[in-house]
Amino acid sequence: MELFKLFGTIGLKGVEETRQGIDETTQHGEQSSNKLQQAFKKIGAAVATYFAIDKIKQFGQECVNMAAEVSAETSAFEQIMGDYTDTAKQKMQSVADATGVVDTRLTTYMTSMTAKFKGLGFDIDDATTLAADGLTLASDAAAFWDKSLDESMGSLNSFINGSYEGGEAIGLFANDTQMAQFAIQKGLVASTTEWQNLDEATKQATRLEYAQKMYEQSGATGQAAKEANQYANTQANLNEKWRQFKALIGEPILQNIVNPAMQVLSNLIDGLTVGFQSLTDFINNNKTAIELIGIALGTLTAAIIAYNIAQNAATILITLHTAATTVATAATSAFG
Repeated sequence: MELFKLFGTIGLKGVEETRQGIDETTQHGEQSSNKLQQAFKKIGAAVATYFAIDKIKQFGQECVNMAAEVSAETSAFEQIMGDYTDTAKQKMQSVADATGVVDTRLTTYMTSMTAKFKGLGFDIDDATTLAADGLTLASDAAAFWDKSLDESMGSLNSFINGSYEGGEAIGLFANDTQMAQFAIQKGLVASTTEWQNLDEATKQATRLEYAQKMYEQSGATGQAAKEANQYANTQANLNEKWRQFKALIGEPILQNIVNPAMQVLSNLIDGLTVGFQSLTDFINNNKTAIELIGIALGTLTAAIIAYNIAQNAATILITLHTAATTVATAATSAFG
C-alpha cells in the first residue's frame, strides 16, 4: 500500500518534471538544472512522507541495485549488437509497439536470442530479425496462455532448440517427423530423412517459423496486442517503469559514490592482506618473543583479576608487584 501511495504522489509531483528536466538538460545543458533539482526535491519529500527511515534506506539500496542491474542489461545489449545497436533498438521498439509490452522488458530477451542466432552463424541483421520474431511470438504466448513473459520465452527457446516437450506449455506441439515434413513444404529438404542432416542454424530458424505458422492457425497471433490494456500486462509494464525509475535515481549514486567507495575498500583490503601476510611472517620468525609477550600479558591479566577480587588484601598487592616485575623483565627480554 505504501508503494502505491508513494508512486501516486511522485506521479503527481515529481516524475513529469523529472522527465522534462532530463530532456531539457540533454538539450540545453545547465540551463535546466534548477528545474531538475526541484523535481528531485519533490520526489525526496514524497519518499520521506510515506516511508519510515528503514524504508528510505531500503529504497535507496533498491535504487542502487536497480541502477547496477539496468546498466548490466544495457551493456550486454550493446556488446552483442555492436555498431548495429540503434537498428536493433528500433526492431525491439517495433515489437513493443505491436504487443503493448514496454520495450525495456524485452531487452534481456532480445540480447539472449540475438546472441544465440549469431552463435549459430547468422549475421547481425538476420539474427535480430529472428530474435524480434521470437519476442513477438513469446509475447502472444504469454497473453494467450496466461504465462509470464519469462515463462513463455523459456518454453519457446526449448521448442526452438529441439526440446519439443517444452513448447507444449504454450501450445506448440511437434516432433522431428512433423518438422521434416514442414521443411519439405518449405523446399529445404527433399525427404524426411534429410532433416537430420540439416545444420543447426537452419533447424532452429525452421522451428521458429513453424511455431509462427502454428500460432497463426490457432488464432493466438496478435493476442498480446488484444490484451495490452488488461491488468496483467498493465501491471507488468508498471513494475518495469518503476524499476527503470529507481535505476534513474540510483545511477548517479552508483557511479559517484558506491563504485568509488568500493574501489577504495578494495584497495584497503589489498593493503590489509599484505599487512596480514607481513604479520604472519613476523610471527613465524619471532615465535620465542611472541610467546614471552603472551606469558607476560597472561600474567598481568591474572594479576588484575585477582586485584579486582580482593584489592584491599596486602598479599595481593605484593603478588601484583611481583607480577608487574615479571612482566617488565619478560618484555625487556622479548624485545631485546
